[in-house]
Amino acid sequence: MNRSTRPIPRSIARLATSAIAGAAALMLQSAASAQVYLPDGPEEFQGVDILEHRGEPIPLVAQLTTADGRQVTLGDYFDGEKPVVLILAYYTCPMQCQLVLNSSMDVFKKLDWDLGDEYRALTISFDPRDTTEGAMEWQTDLHRGYGRPIENDGWDFFTAEEAVSKSIADAVGFGYKFIPSAGDYSHPSAIFVIEPNGAVSNYLYGVHYEPDQLTLALQDAGNGKVGSLYDRVLFRCFLYDPNSNSYVANAMLIMRISGGLTVFLLGGGVGLMLWRSSKANKANPNPNSNSKTHANRPATA
Repeated sequence: MNRSTRPIPRSIARLATSAIAGAAALMLQSAASAQVYLPDGPEEFQGVDILEHRGEPIPLVAQLTTADGRQVTLGDYFDGEKPVVLILAYYTCPMQCQLVLNSSMDVFKKLDWDLGDEYRALTISFDPRDTTEGAMEWQTDLHRGYGRPIENDGWDFFTAEEAVSKSIADAVGFGYKFIPSAGDYSHPSAIFVIEPNGAVSNYLYGVHYEPDQLTLALQDAGNGKVGSLYDRVLFRCFLYDPNSNSYVANAMLIMRISGGLTVFLLGGGVGLMLWRSSKANKANPNPNSNSKTHANRPATA
């Protein structure tokens, strides 16, 4: 079933609550601050924020259950080489998580890299009511939507005990709150890019993600070692700007590279001209000898 068109089996009140939460989360995307929050507002939104923990480790010993019922640890998915996109969602969410998951699939499709090859993605539910059946349904649908083979546990879906999922959420600074009156969670919208060793690297906010920004975030998390040589060189031309919460062109480096290329091309052009001139002189060392011989030849009657 296409999740983006899936009927929402929730009451009007629950939909309204989720819609407000989604709108609030979008408004909370502050580029100038490491913390996204609502200083005032309804009680159900208090503490629903993201406090960035860049460079801090996530609990790799956390026990998870895969969509097919296997018991694993979070650390099983970190090999020291591939960066990981971490998605925190719950599978019965009526709106916001559906947008995050579908947008994640869309941006993964647009990357030149394959899931399980250059990077991995993990989706972990923070709702203890979620089941492996729900995880498998989402995993099957989004793998199908991705449209390419996913190998090496490239994008797996998990459930976990409440304390476990809370420890993972706390490690990345993802604040959420259960709303008993609605039976749903109030939570922000973001995905997290984690280094191959399990340290938090970056945050992509909202429910829509740009391929170039995710590519740069993955390269950053992989210390510039992810992707082809071209990808790695291109990565050096960008840097993370905390004011805009995005990767922007490194103007100084680009100017230096451009200047270097200009000098190289000019030098190469001059060198080529000199080489051609030298080659021509060697082929004809005395180009005026014929004319001088003709000029000194005695005239005939």
